Amino acid sequence: SPKYSESFNIAKANLNDSSWILGSGSGTFSYAYNKFHSIDINETPFWNIHFDKAPSFLITILLTTGLFGAFSWFLFISIFIVLGIYRIIFSKHSHDWREMLVLICLWFAQVLALTLYSSNITILFFVFATTALMARHAMPDIHEIRFSKAPILKFSFYIFFILIALTLTTTVFITTERYIAEYSFAK
Repeated sequence: SPKYSESFNIAKANLNDSSWILGSGSGTFSYAYNKFHSIDINETPFWNIHFDKAPSFLITILLTTGLFGAFSWFLFISIFIVLGIYRIIFSKHSHDWREMLVLICLWFAQVLALTLYSSNITILFFVFATTALMARHAMPDIHEIRFSKAPILKFSFYIFFILIALTLTTTVFITTERYIAEYSFAK
């Protein structure tokens, strides 16, 4: 990965060149790197290496999704920090706040790793899995819905999940088609 300072300068130049609010789009770090990297890189052994992400997930998010994406990421982090601290302070039982303290420490370490280092699927999975555990632990009670008593609700959920399945299938098909085309073009 390029240096943090170099990546941040590339992100600033890219945001000046494209949209500050929305960034340049997902997966465009390598294009921005090729366009805005320092000329001094051309005199090093890294002159023909194309980096696809910054050394920090936060810089990659800033470049690709702009201020909106970076703000959304900070909002996401802030909401769960406040939720965790609130649950620790206002827990009725001692085991509740202890469990939440363990979860928030684990979650904070994962978010810090994700923010300081480049992202990968493992870190992202564990951050969102721990986030789901924190959210579930922060919920007061589980409410049960019986579909047998509400057939219209049952039908609505069926339609909703069918639409989700169709959307996911279409997305996977289109994405696979594009990757195959890109692979064929690269040959």
